Amino acid sequence: MIFTYNIQQHSFSDLEMGMEILLRLGLTVLLPQPPNTSPTKSRQALSPIWRKVGKSPAQRSIPSSSGKTESWI
Repeated sequence: MIFTYNIQQHSFSDLEMGMEILLRLGLTVLLPQPPNTSPTKSRQALSPIWRKVGKSPAQRSIPSSSGKTESWI
């Protein structure tokens, strides 16, 4: 690829050389790479909050105004 920037001609033939030129000219920056995590691992690590609390939302009960406990379902 050949391009002109600030009245100077630049050329490169591969991606690595092109990135070096763009970095040197200040046209791009290197960003830190996030850790490589697999989406499958992330999904396996997540669990519904009610597993940590102990009861599912359907099993929870709420007190009524009469003082008795009523089920949500």
